[in-house]
Amino acid sequence: MHTQIVLCPGYNDGKELQNTIKDLYKFFPYISSIAVVPVGLTMHRRQQLTPVSKEDALSAIEIVTAFQKRFMKRHGDQVVFCSDEMYIKAGLPFPPLRDYGVLPQLENGVGMVPLFKSQSRKIRIPKDITEDRHIVTVTGKSFFPFLKDSRTG
Repeated sequence: MHTQIVLCPGYNDGKELQNTIKDLYKFFPYISSIAVVPVGLTMHRRQQLTPVSKEDALSAIEIVTAFQKRFMKRHGDQVVFCSDEMYIKAGLPFPPLRDYGVLPQLENGVGMVPLFKSQSRKIRIPKDITEDRHIVTVTGKSFFPFLKDSRTG
């Protein structure tokens, strides 16, 4: 089973995040991965929640990194991962693609940007393509800088 922790600042961050990871880890190997993602705020929420700030993201990454080191020693697998959005919010580079293992949390946005960057480096544009051709790509706001960078190499 793959699980997800939605980080809500003031509710389940800091020590609570550590406790939640520990509690889920008790079910390893039945729970084979844990993703930590920032709360997504929409106009349909009933409760007033605070968006994940840079400081919140940095703190969550620090907590997850400590668990990853511990789990890697025990199992050869990191088990817990932060979503790409967490690294974007923190302003930190993504871990190397190899650190994501088999990308068990790809659907939860864990490793998508590093995978895209790796795959886009392998694309070769045929020489017979003229410069007047256009390609339209629709993306979200946080991914746009990475899509834009992929055009230049």
